[in-house]
Amino acid sequence: HAPAAGEGQSSFASLVTHPDKAEAVIRKLHELVDRQTKAKEVVKPVRAAMDAGVLGRPTWRQFCTEFGPDKLKSSTSLSSYTEPGYQIQDGDFREMVRMFQALIE
Repeated sequence: HAPAAGEGQSSFASLVTHPDKAEAVIRKLHELVDRQTKAKEVVKPVRAAMDAGVLGRPTWRQFCTEFGPDKLKSSTSLSSYTEPGYQIQDGDFREMVRMFQALIE
């Protein structure tokens, strides 16, 4: 998605904790999110970026603006999969967390 004129970067980029790495983080998120169709798999890379410390928790509006309004059926998925108490413990997820951490090292 191209930023609107004068916007410079997406509102999602403002969530990236290392602004100098925002472009790389957003690009990686799109690589991982765009091909997914199941809610849990769509949110997993976002959560991995959060757990890696590179991304703040996005709002529903920010998510829809970045990935499109049809990527998730409802805000509930985004909300529940990004809440602090939610745990994802699979190898795939841990690998994503490492990938995002590597982007800011």
